[in-house]
Amino acid sequence: MKKATTEKTNPMATSGGCPMINPRYSFTAGPVGGTLLEDVELIDKLQHFTREQLAPRNVHALGSGAFGTFTPTNDVSKYTSAKLFSKDHGETKLFARFSGVFCGREEAETVRDMRGLALKFYTKEGNWDLLTVNIPVFGVSDAKSGPDTIHAMKRDPKTGEWNTGTVWDFTVTHEEGLHQAILLLLDQFGTPSSYRNQNWFACNTYSFINAEGKRSWIRLHLLTKLPQGGLTSAQAKMVGGEDPDFLRKDLRQSIEKGQFPEWKLCFQTMSEEDGYKDGGYAFDPTRSWCSKQYPFIELGIIRMNENPSDHMFQTEQVAFSPSNVVPGIGFSPDRLLQGRLFIYPDTQYHRLGPNFKQIPINMPINNPAVPYIGGPHRHEKAHFPAYYPTLKDGLQPLHDPNQLSHESNAHRHEEPAGYFNYENDSGPSRFDQIRDTIKRYPNNNLELNIARSLSKVTEKEIVNKSLELLRKVDDGLVDQVQTLLSKIQKGDESILTEGQRLVRTLQAVPQV
Repeated sequence: MKKATTEKTNPMATSGGCPMINPRYSFTAGPVGGTLLEDVELIDKLQHFTREQLAPRNVHALGSGAFGTFTPTNDVSKYTSAKLFSKDHGETKLFARFSGVFCGREEAETVRDMRGLALKFYTKEGNWDLLTVNIPVFGVSDAKSGPDTIHAMKRDPKTGEWNTGTVWDFTVTHEEGLHQAILLLLDQFGTPSSYRNQNWFACNTYSFINAEGKRSWIRLHLLTKLPQGGLTSAQAKMVGGEDPDFLRKDLRQSIEKGQFPEWKLCFQTMSEEDGYKDGGYAFDPTRSWCSKQYPFIELGIIRMNENPSDHMFQTEQVAFSPSNVVPGIGFSPDRLLQGRLFIYPDTQYHRLGPNFKQIPINMPINNPAVPYIGGPHRHEKAHFPAYYPTLKDGLQPLHDPNQLSHESNAHRHEEPAGYFNYENDSGPSRFDQIRDTIKRYPNNNLELNIARSLSKVTEKEIVNKSLELLRKVDDGLVDQVQTLLSKIQKGDESILTEGQRLVRTLQAVPQV
């Protein structure tokens, strides 16, 4: 008979690898004496505990992840030389992070918010990151206003509470963001019932460059194969109260069951010359491109088929940036994109450190030889000499630096420098696009959601200005909103949710 053994195959140890003698009790001077500083196990445990949380992302803090694949399905070589889109390339592995945008890391996932989907494609030419949201337009067109819109949508720094007044104040003073605000107040987009049934939009304008060096401007989209759907505000609050992790659990369980979520990755394309017409319409992320004029072209199928093994190690440490592109994909004069090229990697340098791209979830599969040395948490051996040119056996660039490669991101810069806004009278009317959106998504409780939102705004001037702005879209919409707003303000029981009635009752009870 085999002798039983008490030897552990996976003994508990300190972070230095030494066996942990007693993980439960401190080393003290007798049963009731003080704890001794020489209890290195205690010190190791406490020091790590106080540092174990990563700083949350300033936006997209609340997120969940999944591994997946991209399979090309169409010959698009006339548009781009990117090898991952070649039909004979085969699958490309990817990691995806689904998230909220403005809500905090510990909030319910079903709160009214925009949703983000960031994808990291591990290609043989390096990592390509594609950042999308479930709304087809952004709220600002220039990166200088980017931090402002986040500040307007986040919690009030004075009270620490949500302030609907700043949201509407920002909207009426930045009309280009009205379309996004309307979409956010539609149940389909603001309170989705699943990550799996959402379409996703890059919104920014990128470029494709083919093997001959010809450039075209593009917009990228992910189209779900499921019927789209959203929760009402009341349903979202009930689900969030019962299960604040509802959306991530829905994603994880669908993958566990083998019901792998799928999307078609598509793009719209515009010629390089046409992009410079209409005063910058092509590069304005607050406007969408008409699908009739610029039809969707399929690139391939994205399938999520594997759950992460460790949320903190993978989902929280993954870092995305639109600056991560591969040959055949480039940028554009899109002003919001230009700012995002800087701020996305910069925030990760702050959050994860200078060598964050060496964290396994961020590491490219092509084992790049980078000309960088030093820095904390470095995991890769440095290449030296880390400069070019050199007479030593050092690193060499892919192309002759003295010749402009067709993969270059260079584009037209002909006008005098200055501070410019996109020409507001060029391209399709912003308000026409909003009217089209409202017609396309009926039965999404838009009027009721607007009225409930405005009822929380205490500044009468902001409410009036908001209604004036909405009247540019549709008089009938404003009339319905005003009727509902009046009912809410009068405490009409038929218009209040159960939660709103409870809050009013609690607020009316005298506090002892």
